[in-house]
Amino acid sequence: MTMKEITENKEEIVEKAWKNDKKFIEMTVDIVLDYLEENPEGCSSGKFCPEALVDRCTGMPFVTDDKIKMVVDMMYREGYLKREIPEGTGTPHYSLK
Repeated sequence: MTMKEITENKEEIVEKAWKNDKKFIEMTVDIVLDYLEENPEGCSSGKFCPEALVDRCTGMPFVTDDKIKMVVDMMYREGYLKREIPEGTGTPHYSLK
């Protein structure tokens, strides 16, 4: 395949990559929802950090720390979660609204 052919098929490549990644993002959202259901008080003080969910993803190479952080941050930006960054930690902690 030539560079020209690849460039001409860019939209198709992006669409296929997005569809493939969508499955893993859906899995990540399910993991976050399961965690919130099982741990409504979070891991401490009614809050949780994305790192608390990483252990649940052992053996799931496509559900990564970055995807967890992205999903939780999107849930915050869309108003589903509250976020605090405790002084001195720099680690965002989330809770249900």
